[in-house]
This record gives sequence, structure tokens and C-alpha cells, in this order.
Amino acid sequence: MLTLLERLPLFDVSKVQTFLTTAQLQVGGARPSAGGAQAAPLVVVSGPHFDTTELLIGLVVLAVLTVAFFFIQRFLTNTLISGNARPPKAALAGWALFTMLFVLAATGIFSVIGTLWTMLPLFGSLLGLNLIVMILFITSFVSAKRSARML
Repeated sequence: MLTLLERLPLFDVSKVQTFLTTAQLQVGGARPSAGGAQAAPLVVVSGPHFDTTELLIGLVVLAVLTVAFFFIQRFLTNTLISGNARPPKAALAGWALFTMLFVLAATGIFSVIGTLWTMLPLFGSLLGLNLIVMILFITSFVSAKRSARML
């Protein structure tokens, strides 16, 4: 009877060492070898590129939007409270709106500036975070609208 370890494929280190010693790859492509054969060029996928000036502009825009989102949060909270919603639930809905707008703005700004949208796993996870925060806002807003204060 074979054990679990005997069924695993063996890793041949000599093949990897031979490949590493014969390959002549660099970022710009392959260097021609002495025998006239050329190695395939290396495909380099770079991450988001943030220029310092663009990053500073993005942070300033995000700071200005954060202040605007804070005033929107206060307006929504006061509107819900004046509509006879309970203050803790109205505050939760306001902060959920603030968080949703902030995450959405940060994702949008840094996706455009740093070409973050080209990195699908990172951008997809940020879109998933936006969806989760949006669901949080909708549920807290509906909960605040349904809560009635006793006058």
C-alpha cells in the first residue's frame, strides 16, 4: 500500500538549475546568446505606478471630499432625526453613508491616478469592499427609517 508521501510527484532541482543557468532574461527582453539562439523575452507586469505629484493631488482631492462627505453625513443624520428616527440608528446610517462615499471616492481616485484598475485582483477586492459598505448603508438607512421615536 502506498502512503500519501509516495504518491506526491518529485521535484527535480537539477532541471531548475539548468534552466536558470541557461536563461538570459532581463527586463527589456533577452540578450542574444553566443550560439545565435535567443531566449524568449520576459513579460513584465508592473503594479500601479504612483507619481509623487499625482499622489499629492489625489490626497488633496480626497481630503476635500472627506470634508464634504462629513457635512453630507451630518445632513443625513439630522434629516433622519427630524423625521422621527431614533438618534443612534440615524447616526449609524449617517456614518455608513460617510464610509461608503469615502471608500468609493478613494477607490475611484487611486484607480485613475495609479492605474489600479489594471490589477484585477486588487481592484476586484476594492469593488467587493464597496459593495459590502453599500449594503451596510442601505440596511442601516432602512433600519433608521423604520425606527420610530416615541414623542
